[in-house]
Amino acid sequence: MNCPACQTPYNPGNRFCGRCGADLAAAKPAAVPETPAASFHPYTAAPDAGPSYPFTAARPGGFWIRVPAYIIDAVIISLPLVLLWMLFGLPVPTTTDELLNPPDAFRRLQLLNAFLSLVYDTALIALYAATFGKRILGLYVVRTDGSRVGWGRALARHLITALTAAFTLGLAFLIVAIRPDKRGLHDLICDTVVLRRGR
Repeated sequence: MNCPACQTPYNPGNRFCGRCGADLAAAKPAAVPETPAASFHPYTAAPDAGPSYPFTAARPGGFWIRVPAYIIDAVIISLPLVLLWMLFGLPVPTTTDELLNPPDAFRRLQLLNAFLSLVYDTALIALYAATFGKRILGLYVVRTDGSRVGWGRALARHLITALTAAFTLGLAFLIVAIRPDKRGLHDLICDTVVLRRGR
């Protein structure tokens, strides 16, 4: 089948077009004649194209566009908790000793923030292939074959991202800036890729 927007062939299970990022579920695609001898790679327009660099037709989401998307999501999750904290007039840790030994209320807030982040990221990636931050900047997350990311894989991707950030102090995310396909360690482990929509 072809994408109704750019006519790029895609697999029936794909949620988004690998070339232009069109939502394939929202439009009824036009069928094309069957070509048993040719198998289309979801990220290339040519039949039987090898996966040596599988995102030649799509634009991977690079490091510098993913950083503001992450910041937008962090603000969306954290802002209500910060306002709640201020509303009850709870003290904010400021000294080194307070940061190393925060009050119980602050620890509970951190746990709540981590839980909300897990639910937010997992649900939006599984349901819509993008969080609000990614959607604003035209990014979406799919598997490397172009199919949608399921609930289990979205959950695993979030947990691996959190563990990677904790154990490497965020330095592992520089892999996104170095690799040509812009896939981080969490993407490589979970068989996912972040792509940018076409204009």
